[in-house]
Amino acid sequence: MMARRVATLSDVAARAGVSPKTVSRALNNEGNVRPDKVAKVLAAATELGFKPNEFARLLRTRGTTSMFGVVTADVGDPFWSGVLRGVEAAIARPDRFILSASLRDRDDHEHDIVSAMVERRVMALLLVPTTDDQSHLAAVTAAGTPVVCLDRPARGADIDAVVADDSGGAERGVRLLVDHGHRRIAFLATPSIYTTGERLIGYRNALSAADLPADEQLIDAAIPSADQVEPVIRRMLAFDEPPTAVFSSNVAVSIGLLSRLRALRWAPAIVAFSDFDAALIAEPMVTVVHNDPVELGRCAAELALERLAGYRGPPRMVRLDTPLLLRESHRLVRR
Repeated sequence: MMARRVATLSDVAARAGVSPKTVSRALNNEGNVRPDKVAKVLAAATELGFKPNEFARLLRTRGTTSMFGVVTADVGDPFWSGVLRGVEAAIARPDRFILSASLRDRDDHEHDIVSAMVERRVMALLLVPTTDDQSHLAAVTAAGTPVVCLDRPARGADIDAVVADDSGGAERGVRLLVDHGHRRIAFLATPSIYTTGERLIGYRNALSAADLPADEQLIDAAIPSADQVEPVIRRMLAFDEPPTAVFSSNVAVSIGLLSRLRALRWAPAIVAFSDFDAALIAEPMVTVVHNDPVELGRCAAELALERLAGYRGPPRMVRLDTPLLLRESHRLVRR
């Protein structure tokens, strides 16, 4: 049984047919709301089971906070922890701190979490988009809260964004494998609204530049989790011409792949997108396309700070370089 969604101040406003500001004034007994509207607000709050957030109430009485709201895909993932470190480095002042939330697999909660952040009057919001529609962010920026999208651009709204050179990095990684004699290169990835598609473009571009066909049987961009990498590889190894190399599109797949190589009795050449701790202790050490999470967070926070300092120009798209970190795994020869 799914838990009931907690009613927000915006929900009460919609039910009562008034503005969120009117709801706040009515619930805080500020005395400048008509009695009929107060009655509507109280009735709506009762119907929805709305409970005012005391922390948010405190923030409202003290004015705008010095919090940066950061909404990541999964705070437990080391990549997103790196992003938070970058944000901290950029906003480093004793009177500023981070309010962090993680969407994990709850894509349908993106709007709710953004609303909760805004109600807490964050001074800026950094968000990893996880749905195919960010049109709700237009109202947030129009109300004066700077928003910057991390890792993926917004869809349905003109918003500042910082992304990696996903397609270029993947193209360089696959070209490296081609240059070492590989012609059957698997592409492995988990589903993503943006990044997987961009990296798959780079994979195809590298093969096309080398006049190699892209065998669709060697592409699986819908692996649900790290523990599902093994059956995908076993299927590919059963082909008459199995792959001799792998381009791993993200950290989860890379870890799933490395953890099962011994059981599979397989030693492919590997290039992985995004560095990870195990890449340096694997044998051989894993060559990676470097997608720097700290720089991603730092750059996004700096764009938000520029907005707070008065920049009113058009939305900016910053694309960070993704250089190759050459180690050992790409050097395994084609068998």
